[in-house]
Amino acid sequence: RGDAGTVRDLFARRLAATEQEAGRLHAIAEVLRTQDPLNGGFRMSITEPVIKDIPAMRALSRRERGVYQEAIPRLIGELCAHVCPAEGRKPAAKVAGPIMFICHEDEYRETDADIEVALPIVGPVNLDGTAVEVVTLPGGRFASVLYTGPYPGVGKAYERLFAYMGEHGLAPAGPSRELYLNNPCEVPEDELLTEVQFPVQSLSPSV
Repeated sequence: RGDAGTVRDLFARRLAATEQEAGRLHAIAEVLRTQDPLNGGFRMSITEPVIKDIPAMRALSRRERGVYQEAIPRLIGELCAHVCPAEGRKPAAKVAGPIMFICHEDEYRETDADIEVALPIVGPVNLDGTAVEVVTLPGGRFASVLYTGPYPGVGKAYERLFAYMGEHGLAPAGPSRELYLNNPCEVPEDELLTEVQFPVQSLSPSV
C-alpha cells in the first residue's frame, strides 16, 4: 500500500515518460509535415512512357460513388477477401494480375467520385450474395508509365503521361488505370510500384 509520497513519485515518472513520448511524436510530425510527396520530400521516380497493346480481361469489380481516400482501400479489401478468404472457405476465383483502381472521372472530385476497383481473374467464379461483379475490362492501345514512390505522389505520373500524349498527338480514349504492383504492408513507401495506364487514340488518322 503506497503513501502520498509514493503516489506523487509514480505520477511524476509517468508524466515525464508521457512528455518524452509526446516530444518524440511531435518530432515525427514535423518531419512528415515538411516531407510533401508532391514536392520531392520523398524519393520517387517515373519511367519513360511506353505504348502497350493490352488485351481485354475478365475481372472481379466493385464500383461505387464516394471519396477516393476512403473508398479505394475499402474496395480493395473487399475484393481481396473474396480471393484470399478466411480458412475453410473456397476462393471466389483465381487471380490473373495485379489489383487496380479505375478512374471514371474526367477531373478530380473531392466527393461523389465514380470509383472502381478491379482484380483480373481466370477460370470459374464462385460469387454468392455479394456486391462484387464479374466484368470484362476492354483492351486496346495504352500509354503506360511505372511510378515508384508514395501513393500521394502518383499525380506526377499522370502529368508525365499527359505531356507524352501531347507530344505524340494522342488523346485519352477511356478511363485511366492504376495497377498496384507490390504490397504497402511489405515495402517502404518510397519503394511502392504503381503502373499508370491510359487508353489512347490518335488525334489525326495514321498515314
